[in-house]
Amino acid sequence: SQDGQKQNKAATASQPVIENTWKENFSYNFSMRNKMISQVIDFSRVSSILDLGCGQQDLRLFVPENVSYTGYDLYQHKPSTIIRDFNNGDTIHDDADVAVCSGFLEYIRDPEAMIEDICAHCSTVVGSYNFTDDVPERSSIWVNALPKSRFDSFFRKNGFRKRAEIFRGDDTLFAYSRAGI
Repeated sequence: SQDGQKQNKAATASQPVIENTWKENFSYNFSMRNKMISQVIDFSRVSSILDLGCGQQDLRLFVPENVSYTGYDLYQHKPSTIIRDFNNGDTIHDDADVAVCSGFLEYIRDPEAMIEDICAHCSTVVGSYNFTDDVPERSSIWVNALPKSRFDSFFRKNGFRKRAEIFRGDDTLFAYSRAGI
């Protein structure tokens, strides 16, 4: 299968292939969450955005035309999507003012390493996460389970501080920025 070929290509001889739980066809309306995330971003101070786990690129509808948008995903939902399998060794290759992680980090096997990679490429991170503090019942397709304190520590370790936290009833929107910005 195409997924298997992609996984085999990403794996090395010393590293086993990791089965991703995110599936290509997923029925959920991400538009409302992405609209709320876009409202947390001060677009007057932003010239570029990385949308990690961009899916159908719903966020793009809320990004002004003068802001450069780059979408990363495991699947090619749109021709402009850059394919990356972050669970099998792929990393971010672009820098941006803002990285958006909307319903993305729950599917990452090593969220601490992923957050470190994100922080190395941007000055602000905005997104959503289902913290164990708020959502103790975990979906079977999520591959990690973090309380807010541990999630926050990953950002603090990279010189970021929390700017916003909004609980939506099913997940929490967050914003972190590099300290001093």
